[in-house]
Amino acid sequence: MKARSTGSTNCGFITLEILIAFTILILCIGAVIIVTFGNQSGAINAEIDQEALSKAQAVLEKARADAKFDFNLINPSTNLEVIQKDLFTKEVTSHNLSTTLTTLLTNPEAVDGGDTCSSVLTGDWKNPEMTSYEFGAELLSPSDSVNIFPIKDIDVNNHKLYAVIDNANSKTLPTFFKFDITDSTMPPIFIDSMDNNPGVESGFNAFTIVGHYAYLANAHGANYDTCVVSLSCSQLQVVNTDTMKVVGKLKIPSALGAGGQATGQSIFYKNGIVYLGLRKTTAGTEFNIIDVGGGGSGGSPTNPIYLGGINIGNWVNSIYIKDGYAYIASPNNTELEIVDVSNSFSPSITGQFDAPAGGGNNGNGKSLGLVGNVLYLGRTLLTGNEFYILDKTDPATELPVLAELDIRNSSNNNTSVNGIIIRDFLIFLLTNSDLQILKLDTSYSLSHYRASLPTPGGTGTSIDCEGNYIYFSSVPSNSKGFITITTAK
Repeated sequence: MKARSTGSTNCGFITLEILIAFTILILCIGAVIIVTFGNQSGAINAEIDQEALSKAQAVLEKARADAKFDFNLINPSTNLEVIQKDLFTKEVTSHNLSTTLTTLLTNPEAVDGGDTCSSVLTGDWKNPEMTSYEFGAELLSPSDSVNIFPIKDIDVNNHKLYAVIDNANSKTLPTFFKFDITDSTMPPIFIDSMDNNPGVESGFNAFTIVGHYAYLANAHGANYDTCVVSLSCSQLQVVNTDTMKVVGKLKIPSALGAGGQATGQSIFYKNGIVYLGLRKTTAGTEFNIIDVGGGGSGGSPTNPIYLGGINIGNWVNSIYIKDGYAYIASPNNTELEIVDVSNSFSPSITGQFDAPAGGGNNGNGKSLGLVGNVLYLGRTLLTGNEFYILDKTDPATELPVLAELDIRNSSNNNTSVNGIIIRDFLIFLLTNSDLQILKLDTSYSLSHYRASLPTPGGTGTSIDCEGNYIYFSSVPSNSKGFITITTAK
């Protein structure tokens, strides 16, 4: 007899098949959902990653553009980490979400004599360390505690410190000095010195180092008519810093001053051209342009060639060249003169700035600094404020005031800003009695970052910077100069 299947058995199998089918369907739908929404999530993540990458790249591209315009504009910010790798290179890292991009930016202009100061601040600048050395007794070899060394100007370049004096108490004393500062924790090590003209006591008022040459503004006002060949005749002298010998010189045509030829006062180098400022002339030009290799007239360090000049009407205390314009600080009623130097043979005055406090001759233009489109002007006080920050975006028309400050204190009511160093948001001012550190915020509000640091013994005369170190010179009333090194740990 054959067995018969019952209806309940058939229903059981059908129910099981339906459950299995539903399970498979649910698994398939789940897989589809996972794939679908996973793809959507992946697409969203990819879009976010791409946007982060794009933003990080944009930050780096802006940094590159800023570096070409002014290397000192490259400083740490919200999305940009900046590390000073050496005197000429910064490592910049852009952060955006999980995206990090790093590149190196270099400053080739500084290799041959540009600014080797790091704008990247490190250490505690609210509590800087300051060490001073008497120039003759502690830094020279052999030491000299008898003679005076009134340091007029210093220049720090590529681990060397150079200094000049303007008026020795002996015709045979050196006037130009070179020191090794490779180890900044130690006193500068004397390397060599020279006397630019043993026939006179005068030395130099200013100079700048470019590669293996020093371009110097002669402080001697010799008799113009009888001074033809002697080194004392040349307002510009060029010294080879390897041999410490004068290798080139130039006498500015017909530049007469009080009692003799006009004296060299200030100097600036840019792209093979030297810009030489003189003290006030009775005839001839105070601002002069000289080809030493970039003016297209066959000039060189050993054969400087005069190109052109213009009368300022007073001392040229400081010069800064940027984008075809010369910014000149002088004791004129307009403390700042702006000269178009795009044509070296025919410079022309295109603008001025007169400090607004009181109008007229209320202060002598003394020192300059410039970063990007922001110009910094220091004055010797008569009335009004001593320090101004100006917008030079359109120098041919106007220089709007962004900030100004009275930097006097109760013991210093006759202040002169003799030197300016700008490092990111800090401004270092060397005056005739102290080193002041100011803070500048993004809205151009100025304040003192810390109490001022007195200069040893007397007037601060010159300031420079290399890496994270500030160097300045000062001359007390006894004229024995000091070199001071300041840094932050």
